[in-house]
Amino acid sequence: MKRIFLTFAIVAAWATLVWADCKPRDYYTRSAKIYINPSQGKQDLKRAEQLVVEGLKCYPEDGEMQYTAAWLYSQKKEFPKMMDALNAAIKFSPQWKPKAETLKAVVFAETFNQANGFLEKATKSPTKKDSVKNFRQAINLYQGTILIDSTAVGPYKNLSFAYYALKIPDTSCHYDGVVFRLKPDSARWGYDYAFCLVNQQKYDEAIGVLEKVVRKDSLHWDAWGLLGQLYGARDSLDKMVYVYQKLLRQYPDSAEFLGQLAMYNLGKGSNAKTSKEGAPYFHQADTLYARYLAKNPADSNSWYNHGLALTSLGAQDKTYYKKAADVLKKAADKFPGFPELWESLSGAYAQMGMAKEAKEAFNKFQKLSGKTTTQK
Repeated sequence: MKRIFLTFAIVAAWATLVWADCKPRDYYTRSAKIYINPSQGKQDLKRAEQLVVEGLKCYPEDGEMQYTAAWLYSQKKEFPKMMDALNAAIKFSPQWKPKAETLKAVVFAETFNQANGFLEKATKSPTKKDSVKNFRQAINLYQGTILIDSTAVGPYKNLSFAYYALKIPDTSCHYDGVVFRLKPDSARWGYDYAFCLVNQQKYDEAIGVLEKVVRKDSLHWDAWGLLGQLYGARDSLDKMVYVYQKLLRQYPDSAEFLGQLAMYNLGKGSNAKTSKEGAPYFHQADTLYARYLAKNPADSNSWYNHGLALTSLGAQDKTYYKKAADVLKKAADKFPGFPELWESLSGAYAQMGMAKEAKEAFNKFQKLSGKTTTQK
């Protein structure tokens, strides 16, 4: 019994001894704040941390002590520790929540601005080494701001830019994706994300994002244009046509949309089972190629394709052979070294019964192509 009592007495004495080593809480908080505050002219973060560590040992569940620790770690840019301390301050002393939120907002703004400064330096650095160094410093600070507020778009967007500049596209695209998930109603961020997915050849994902973008903003013509290209790349041709027709109404002189639709209709007509079935597509191709070539007369392939559409219409209406011959003759004179133009022109003349002209055109085709077959 005496042994038990003696042991208890020793423990009690030890507890009293530990407590006796602790100074009043205000000693730690007030002293630490003097060394933390940069405006005091006495900033000494090492000494401040000694005081904070000692204070937390004595008052681990005190809101002001935890808040002081958070302020210290904000100055040291140790953001995980800062957030842990702020969460502890709110947990143990809920009345500290307003001050904690204010500190978070202030530190976020300061850190974000510092990161922006490094980002600007990176884009203006005279050497690659300096540029990379500044980009890395900006990245570290932006990642710190994300720990403070994971819902703010700015840091993610700038991280995307920084990683893209460092030629790390996967990470850049990851952050664009985060931005779009945070702001799914933003057509602007959605388009940026889709564009980076295209660069990574993730076409199906890009299509999904762009479809959301145009549902939110039906006048986002860049998104429509990219979506049309992707539909074409994935052989969703009916969807591609719908998009390009929509775009052509907005941009009636667009070479891209005219050319794509003309080629589509030429292909549909060529793959039709009968000339009658293909005729409507060839008519569309004729109209579209005429509009396209009026804007882009230097595109020799499109001249050839226009002639092909007109020649194909000749199966239903022989007057189109004359139109085909006129287009192909103009093209052949413009591009005399394009053998297939002369070959097609020869065929159009032959259909019109112009044997002499057909033979002359065919001879030019032979000479250019190196073939020796004689036309009969």
